[in-house]
Amino acid sequence: MARAVLTGGVTLDVPDHAVVRDLLATPRAPRGLAPAPPVVDPIERDLVAGLGDQELTLLSAVEVTLPPAPPRALGLAGTPPPGPQGLQVPLGPDEDAVVLVEEDGLLTWHHHDPGVRSPATRRRGLNTPDRQVRFALDLAAPSGRGVGLLGGAVRRLKAWVFRFVATLAVEGAVRFYERHVVTGLVHVASRDLTTWAPIDGLHALDLPTDRPARLLLLVHGTFSSTVGSYGALALTGDGGFLDEALQHYDAVVGFDHTTLGDDPEANATVLLARLEATAGALDVHAVAYSRGALVLRSLTELLLPRSLARTRVTVSRQVFVGGTNGGTLLARPERWDQLVTLTTNVVAASAKVLSLVAPATAPTGLVVQAATRSLGALVKVLATTALDARHVPGLAAMVPDGPFVTALNEIQEGQAGPDDVWMAVITSTFDVPRGIPDTASGVTKGFALWLADHAADGFMAEANDLVVHVASMGAIDPGLGGYVDARLDLPPNGVTYHTVYFARAEVQAQLTAWLIG
Repeated sequence: MARAVLTGGVTLDVPDHAVVRDLLATPRAPRGLAPAPPVVDPIERDLVAGLGDQELTLLSAVEVTLPPAPPRALGLAGTPPPGPQGLQVPLGPDEDAVVLVEEDGLLTWHHHDPGVRSPATRRRGLNTPDRQVRFALDLAAPSGRGVGLLGGAVRRLKAWVFRFVATLAVEGAVRFYERHVVTGLVHVASRDLTTWAPIDGLHALDLPTDRPARLLLLVHGTFSSTVGSYGALALTGDGGFLDEALQHYDAVVGFDHTTLGDDPEANATVLLARLEATAGALDVHAVAYSRGALVLRSLTELLLPRSLARTRVTVSRQVFVGGTNGGTLLARPERWDQLVTLTTNVVAASAKVLSLVAPATAPTGLVVQAATRSLGALVKVLATTALDARHVPGLAAMVPDGPFVTALNEIQEGQAGPDDVWMAVITSTFDVPRGIPDTASGVTKGFALWLADHAADGFMAEANDLVVHVASMGAIDPGLGGYVDARLDLPPNGVTYHTVYFARAEVQAQLTAWLIG
């Protein structure tokens, strides 16, 4: 075994024949020549930057290449010699760490070994760490027979080590880690994502007062924001849904909100306060994506019927895209690790899709960073705290048989009946690719193999878009029925999964037909 010392005081134990590259070290060049700039994957860069915005500080980054092991390094059974393999990370007294690993396009999160925390020796006058934690990584080299872990003769993986300030409190841990999420309305002013900006309220917009203002409301999904969920509308070709909407409506606004520390009714309460503050009447058309479906329905079914604003705020059309109307199996606490892995990989995959369809100058990085705005919060609490559903009310609300979804899907006092409101749903059944995935999907080989493995384990065995099962998407007050007036059900396919709906031309065309005509 060999030990490499990396940036940030991190050490890495690897097989002797492994090649280690410190991705944060200053590159060297021959005398008289400028060092070559490092090759950086833009999607990985944007993902790491987004996590940094969530107070996950990048401490170290490394690439490890493992060629087939020499025969002498193999035991009788062809396995690597015994010995510790992995990262040792120095930490301060109030710090903890997580590691993100990429191999063959699959991104996975790793927590340190429980109980493996060695106190460091503090010497007078030296800034030494208080303790070290160890992350065990599978660094076995291929056997030399031409077959690696994921089918290649050479294994290559990257690891990013993130450090963060930890809280010991179980109660309120999610709120603590999600505390920097800004809540409020976002004005979608143009196709330029950089102009999508928070506003204090609708009074900041030039809305008509002689008639109800036509408002398009966009409600985002879990971990995300208006930019993260709907940015693809601005990055795809000219003449799409957003162009039509900017012409048709008096204003297009999003609603940014927390998605972990608050349940959807709490989110909707904030939204209603923003809508009530307007001086005039509003005729609202709404698009709700993923968990945003529960926020919108909390507004229209729970809050507006008993609000004094109901005579001035009308939500006459509602479109649910990949909505968690009946919940999602990933909301169960035992599935949270899978939820984190899936979210990280589908966001990375959708970023690849955007890079193929958007102009080269488009700020796709803004979407990547915004789509994972609260992902770091869940990553941190999973690494440090033993949580159950009650500690993460934003996820608990999406448990299929849980109290929130169950209660919302009962008929509420004063709720509009099926004949009084227009609703539509958009669904997609994603087929996990077999073999090498289609480049257009953005799904990597490693991610496809992970999906196939978990499907074999019974994970979301029914039709789904990788995050929400299709049966849930149209489950709007099923006891009464009749609420869904129109549907777009994309047939089984290998390109449209949960995070790419709005990048697809057929989805934008259907939104245009339903909301604008």
